[in-house]
Amino acid sequence: MKKKIFILIYLIILPLSTFAGGGHDHSHGGHSHGDFGSSELLNEVLLTKQSITNLGIKSEIAKIGIINKVKKLFAQTVVHPSSHYHLPAQFKGKISKLFKLTGEYVEKGEPLGAALPLVVGNREVLFTSPINGLITAAPDSIGDVFSESDIVFDVSDMTNMIVRADLYQGDDSKLVKVGQEAIARFSEFPRTEFKGKIERIDASLREDLPLLHVYMTVENKDLKLRPNLRGSLSVFVGKGKEALIVPESSLLGELGQSFVYVRKYNVFQRRDVVLGERGGAYTEIKSGVKAGERVVVVGQYQLQFAKSNTDKRFGPTDSHGHSHAHGNSNEHSKAHDHGDHDHGQSH
Repeated sequence: MKKKIFILIYLIILPLSTFAGGGHDHSHGGHSHGDFGSSELLNEVLLTKQSITNLGIKSEIAKIGIINKVKKLFAQTVVHPSSHYHLPAQFKGKISKLFKLTGEYVEKGEPLGAALPLVVGNREVLFTSPINGLITAAPDSIGDVFSESDIVFDVSDMTNMIVRADLYQGDDSKLVKVGQEAIARFSEFPRTEFKGKIERIDASLREDLPLLHVYMTVENKDLKLRPNLRGSLSVFVGKGKEALIVPESSLLGELGQSFVYVRKYNVFQRRDVVLGERGGAYTEIKSGVKAGERVVVVGQYQLQFAKSNTDKRFGPTDSHGHSHAHGNSNEHSKAHDHGDHDHGQSH
C-alpha cells in the first residue's frame, strides 16, 4: 500500500516540476540565450540610466567597412639626434646658481644656471640655453661638483619626435618598407593618433636581438610626447578589404582570447569574438558580433567588474515617457541610444 502511495505522489510532483521550468534552458555555462536573453546570465549586466551616465559609457556601431592589412610593432619615443644639445663643463667646478630644473621649458638665450671653477681666482660661469626646448638633464642642487668631461645641462627641441619601433626578424618583417604610412598610439593618449611615414629602417640586425629598428617622425607641437614613452606603431603594409569591423578600443582580453561588450539599451552583454585583420584603429570581426550592433568603446573596462543594479530593461521613450522597446530590433538602438554616436570611419 505504501509503495502505491509513493508512486502516486511521484507521478503528481513530476509534471509540476517540469511545468515550473517552463521548458527553458537554465544553463549558465557562459552560453547566450539568444540575443540578450535572461538577465540572470553571468555575462550580462543591467544598469540604470544614472549608472550608465556615471560610468561615461559610449558605444559605436559594428559595421561593414574597409580594413587595411597592418603590421603592429612595439615602439617608444626618442628625441631626434639633431634636436638634442649638450652643454659641457670644460672645467672643474661646482654649481653656484640654478635657474631651471629638469622638465622645464626654456627659450634660446635664457639662463639655466651658473658655476664657480674650482681654480681660485676664476670668475663665475653662466650657462644659457642654445635653443627653445625642454631641459632633459640638469644638476640636482646647488653645490654639485662636476669635472671637465661632464655634461652640465641637456636641452632638447621636442616639437618633432621620433617613434622607434622594434621589427623582429621573420617572414612578415619583409612587408615593412620605407615610405609606408603608419600610426603611433600611446595608452596615455587613447583618443590621439600620431601619423607619419616610415623614414628609415636599420641596415642590420642588432647583435643581442634578432630585430631591426624602424623610424618615423611625428609632430609634437603641444609637447605631449616625452622621451621613452612606450606604445605601438601600426604600419599599413597591404591593400584593404571589405569586412565587418569594430573599433580597436572596444576589444578586451589577452592571450588570444578577445571579447567585447555589446549594448542594447541598458543591457550590456559580454561576447567572445574571433578576430581577423587588425587595421590600426579598426579590427575585423569574424564571429561574435553582427553588423548594426553597438560595441562599448568607453567604459568597457569598468563593465568587467560591474554588477546589475536593476532588473528592468528599458528602451527608447517618447515625450510622454512610454517605453517603445520591441523585440531585438537594432533600429531602435541606432535611433535612440542617447549619448552614443557613431564615430567610426574605416582606415
